[in-house]
Amino acid sequence: MLHSRERRQNERGNGVEIAQSLQAKRTNSSTKRTYQSKINIMKAWLSQHYPGTINTDTSELRVPLPNEAVLAFFGHICEAGFSCDHEDIDARDAPR
Repeated sequence: MLHSRERRQNERGNGVEIAQSLQAKRTNSSTKRTYQSKINIMKAWLSQHYPGTINTDTSELRVPLPNEAVLAFFGHICEAGFSCDHEDIDARDAPR
């Protein structure tokens, strides 16, 4: 008979396996590559602008990320659209 602590650990492990299985079945490989690409872009930007958010040994994000860093990155990726909105320029006509 499993004790409550062992049961919780088994349930946690099963939950991870279930989530990973669902993710593998529902998300196709090109979508996974796209997501990973965006994460890599965020890591590169953060390492330059907020170096304390990246673990230098593993090149992984340190979570939780400071709100300021997340908002600054969001502003960075939205900058072109923001400029188009405020200058009343169609996005197709904006300089790249």
